[in-house]
Amino acid sequence: MGIKRLFLISGRFLAGLAIGASVSIGGIALAESIQVTFAPVHFVVKGVDQTPINNTYNNNGTLVPASLIYNGNTYIPIHFAADLLHMPIAWDSSLKAIFIGKQPTEYLSDQSPTYFNNGLGDGIMQNNGLNYKKGSTPVYFKMHVAGKEYDKGIALETGVPITVRYALHGQYSKLSFVYALDDSEHHQGETIKLFGDGKKLWEATIAPGDLPKVVNIDVTGVKELEMQGSIADTPTNDYLYGNFTDILDPILTKAIHLKP
Repeated sequence: MGIKRLFLISGRFLAGLAIGASVSIGGIALAESIQVTFAPVHFVVKGVDQTPINNTYNNNGTLVPASLIYNGNTYIPIHFAADLLHMPIAWDSSLKAIFIGKQPTEYLSDQSPTYFNNGLGDGIMQNNGLNYKKGSTPVYFKMHVAGKEYDKGIALETGVPITVRYALHGQYSKLSFVYALDDSEHHQGETIKLFGDGKKLWEATIAPGDLPKVVNIDVTGVKELEMQGSIADTPTNDYLYGNFTDILDPILTKAIHLKP
């Protein structure tokens, strides 16, 4: 039987076909029982035969046919296709979308802040330690957490309340980062808050000895991102200079505009 077209389908769909369950393609309902052919197909990627044994693919713990032929068309699990091409794949149930390949990202710390203030005109370092200062020569500071040096990140000097703003222009969907106290000496916990267009998105307090923590924040539609940092539960007139909270590897994921 000649192969007319190649379709990518889920392993669950394949399993449905195998037991004669009711299925649909593109919103078109199919009969509860259809005739398919499980004749093995060879998969050759860049000259290397990667055909699975017994025409079987492990689809997230479920063994399914690696290919089947129906009405002259060949169907394979979409996860299998992504694996063959060494491309990541993800399902977003809220968007009902399958993402294949790496989503476009960039570092928040590669952007220059549109505003920052801690009452002194300094106190923010980014990436290689460039210190954004008002009316003075920039200085450099290296971020270290658990003895490891980080090249990408934002070090907030939270000895006094600090505010930093970035223009996102509604172009991103997610902000991911790791936060921790810098290896420099600390005597008190520190609190970090994030706001999107004036609405609080996230808040956390970290104490000396706490392990680094991973954060994923939805920034869909956010035009201006604001970070606030301060020493936790410190009276306004009791400041502690030289304490830094590090926002490590802050990655922004570009928003995807889906077709209707």
